[in-house]
Amino acid sequence: MHLSGALSQTVGQAREAAAGFGERVRVVDSGVASVALAEAALRARAALDAGADLDAAEAAVARARTHGLTQFTVPTLDYLRRGGRLGRVQRFVGNMLDLRPVLGFGEGRLRPLRRVRTDQALAEMLLSLEDRYGSAPLHLTVAHAGADPAALLELRAAALRSRLRVVGGRAQLIGGVIGAHVGPGLYGLGACPADL
Repeated sequence: MHLSGALSQTVGQAREAAAGFGERVRVVDSGVASVALAEAALRARAALDAGADLDAAEAAVARARTHGLTQFTVPTLDYLRRGGRLGRVQRFVGNMLDLRPVLGFGEGRLRPLRRVRTDQALAEMLLSLEDRYGSAPLHLTVAHAGADPAALLELRAAALRSRLRVVGGRAQLIGGVIGAHVGPGLYGLGACPADL
């Protein structure tokens, strides 16, 4: 299983390499990356550990992608500007008004979901998870790009104070693929129903 083919050519290269192995190797485009990719991989592994075949494991990946929600935000707009994902005027206005994008995955790509004030970003992300999932039991991931244990603890504490019904979860460092797109200091939350 690979990160979204819309973000990287890795899945295409894997398909080329797997072509000579027939049905013994299956390449799956997860359609996501980072936190959502880890959740999809864990769901596929759980299906295989329970005795499921590859079709069922691939279906578990699809359910995690469809029913999960991962959201990120950034502490600075500078890296989005440098990477060409944000214009100069957008960066200027965003910094002036202290607005930051909340990003998520759609159609295999990292996309802006909405804009929020910097100091409200975490609360807004939690509220959107509460609105989407209500009291459904969830697996929740708190994630941060960078070596900042205090930031992970703050994310975890805020999630535990929320109305979310967290029955499992983990803390995860956000890898270089997403970090390369949006810069260091990125943080976010990923949720997926526990009963998928």
